[in-house]
Amino acid sequence: MNSTSESKPGSAGTAAQLRVLLVDDVTMNRRVAELILKHLGCTAVSAEDVHDALRQIRAVEFDFVFTDVEMPDINGIEAIALFHEADRGGHPGRARPLKIVAISAGRIGMTHKDYLAAGFDEHLAKPLEVEQMRAVLHKWDAPAASPPVAPPAAAPVPVAKTASSRITTPLQITEQQLAQLDLHSFLNILNILMGDLQLLTIDLKNPAALAETTHLGKELLELVRAGRLNEEASAKAASLHAAFLKEWSDVLRLTPEAANAKPDRETAANLDSILKVMTVRLKEYQERVRTGVLWKPHSIQLLTDNFVNFFAALEKNSKGRYHIIFNIASQDPADYLVNFRIESVDGDMINMPPVLQDVFRDLIANARKYTPPGGCITAGLHDNGKELRMAVEDTGCGIPPEEVERVVEFGYRATNVREKVTKGGGFGLTKAYYLTTKLGGTMWISSTLGKGTRVTVHIPRPAR
Repeated sequence: MNSTSESKPGSAGTAAQLRVLLVDDVTMNRRVAELILKHLGCTAVSAEDVHDALRQIRAVEFDFVFTDVEMPDINGIEAIALFHEADRGGHPGRARPLKIVAISAGRIGMTHKDYLAAGFDEHLAKPLEVEQMRAVLHKWDAPAASPPVAPPAAAPVPVAKTASSRITTPLQITEQQLAQLDLHSFLNILNILMGDLQLLTIDLKNPAALAETTHLGKELLELVRAGRLNEEASAKAASLHAAFLKEWSDVLRLTPEAANAKPDRETAANLDSILKVMTVRLKEYQERVRTGVLWKPHSIQLLTDNFVNFFAALEKNSKGRYHIIFNIASQDPADYLVNFRIESVDGDMINMPPVLQDVFRDLIANARKYTPPGGCITAGLHDNGKELRMAVEDTGCGIPPEEVERVVEFGYRATNVREKVTKGGGFGLTKAYYLTTKLGGTMWISSTLGKGTRVTVHIPRPAR
């Protein structure tokens, strides 16, 4: 396969002219994969959801479909049979069957063997890299496998109903699973970081430009995958940030045109933001390890600033898909309106265990994830002297009423948001519920299917 020239349209199955369809709801992910595939000499096109992918598969005879397994409408496993059915309907006389490759964001939920057993021809973990994609494409010369057996049809979406419940589900969770919750969060951050880094490197057309940053990023990724969220990881994150700032400065000095390229500027700014978030999150994690669930005073102004930075990082990572604003008069159709407030009987200080910052952040991130742009997220912390109250409300997709009690279970995700191939996830709610009960508190979940969800937590303050 020619690894430098872009292919021209030709018959499917020709090594240098492989036609590949990318299916991912995140623009940045599609762009990274598309650039890599074109660099490898393929004809690459993309689809932002399964419905768009099915339309394109019927019209064009593709050799490969690379599909994200974490999409909001239909996940990768459910789409396998649909992809093959569309391909057979559109191209009944093709010589080789369509190959379907799963792309996942981490190692939690399913192993490589699990993906193959589910019917995928291959599985790749993000961040995608040139050599791993080259290896998968070279498998086209091997004998083709038979199409997988179609899985059962997805259950119909339930009729909209409202449910409100004080959560009393006995939670069975191991220390290893608790460690996975932290690991999953850091892996997500690093997957985004490595994807952006590779995107910037490809755009610059100079693999050596960010070589040290890439090397340190891979080392940090291995530390996190090994669960080593310690001082070494913090030092590595600091070195990684410093290396990026130096190498990006060199890029701007040696190739001034990069400063005028808007996509490069935006990607570099996002990398800087992600690296700052990573450094802060590692320090917070290490403090939680040291202090456990001990209560301590926090500056409300500092907490507010931290969350404003968190919202800014979410917005920046969207690559312009949405904005987060705090004034309803400024809201455009694709903006999230956020109402956010922290108050305490103690004035400008609020008492709580440090780990609850992470819980609050996870609940807000969940609310944004399951609310389409244009929606509203309301979040608040209040200490009335007797208890700490936390509430996060959204105008998103809601939870099926019969599943409200189950969404706090480890690895469970509601059936109407099948974003994980295991129908899993729910890590934020699991952690929130686990810590709420550990601190002697109570959690309520109120949800209207198709309209939104409110999560409320009350935790009694310890005696002074």
